[in-house]
Amino acid sequence: MARPRPSKNQAVIMVHGGVGDFLFQLDLAKRLGMTGINTLILARKNHAFFREIIAESNVSGIELARADGLRYLTATLRVFVRALIEKVVIVNSFNPTRLRLPTRVFYAIARLLSARVIICLHECKRDLPYEQILYKDREMIWERNNRIVEHLVHAPQTSGFPILSFTIEPMPLTGEYLHIHMVASALQKSYPPEKLLTALTILGPSYPILLTMTPKEEVWYMTDELRAYVANSAHITFISKRFSFVEICSYIAHAKVFCTVNTGLLWVALLLKKKVIVCDTYTDYEWNPVPYGSVTRLAHDHDEHGNSLHLALGEHEDGTFFESMYRVTGEELAEALATNFG
Repeated sequence: MARPRPSKNQAVIMVHGGVGDFLFQLDLAKRLGMTGINTLILARKNHAFFREIIAESNVSGIELARADGLRYLTATLRVFVRALIEKVVIVNSFNPTRLRLPTRVFYAIARLLSARVIICLHECKRDLPYEQILYKDREMIWERNNRIVEHLVHAPQTSGFPILSFTIEPMPLTGEYLHIHMVASALQKSYPPEKLLTALTILGPSYPILLTMTPKEEVWYMTDELRAYVANSAHITFISKRFSFVEICSYIAHAKVFCTVNTGLLWVALLLKKKVIVCDTYTDYEWNPVPYGSVTRLAHDHDEHGNSLHLALGEHEDGTFFESMYRVTGEELAEALATNFG
């Protein structure tokens, strides 16, 4: 007996990375939803925080499933069941190099069940049995998302950036302030504490400042000197906690200027159309924040001999840091903060 023809459209996206990656997958899900295609996102990590982001976003028709550890098996089984009753398309828009054996097995079984598999690559690979969408030179990520949707619905997509919006809570702080969040997932990816102290000292009490990080980050980031300066500065509000998404989103939304090294929070600020200063370890063009709005990018991309500092680590007296960020002086940071604050 012939299998009944599926009657619904369902996209499946797997997220391997952090918040920045997830926001552009959510951007894709929003664009798909505008054409009537619902999305199931399989999250390999940060599941709880991603769920918060979805709950506070303007995206509907989306499901989130955990796909970490053994849950990967149950998540993929869920996709296989969907493929029996729906028109399923699996979209790999960010991770062309992650075609490891478990992924290939997942795709192979899904295709046997009549699911489509679309992957994005820098160049065509004829030995791969998937639909391929090739990267374009100097193309932003949301533009590629539009091309993915066009490929699926065979109609031009004209929605620009941003199309995501989020719930914003009332701000408990009063007045204008600089919001500084200079920590990433590790000290080497963060802006050096000594240089931040230099910038704060130069700025002085004329600039109200909100400094945020989590308690775990505080342990390895806050030096005795920086902690003492912050504690003795009435113009600096220091908040160390495990922020919910709506909390950190609201702090960013109400700031006059947001300064960060954190890729995920950078994109939150850009989606909120904020004035942003980013201290950068590297920037591939598609991730380059400068075309997205009022952005000041601080980075030293090359050394004195013209060699690339793209993800180059260097050892210094105050720790090991990415060179392109480390070479941004406290004086440079202070000038950018003051200029943008106005």
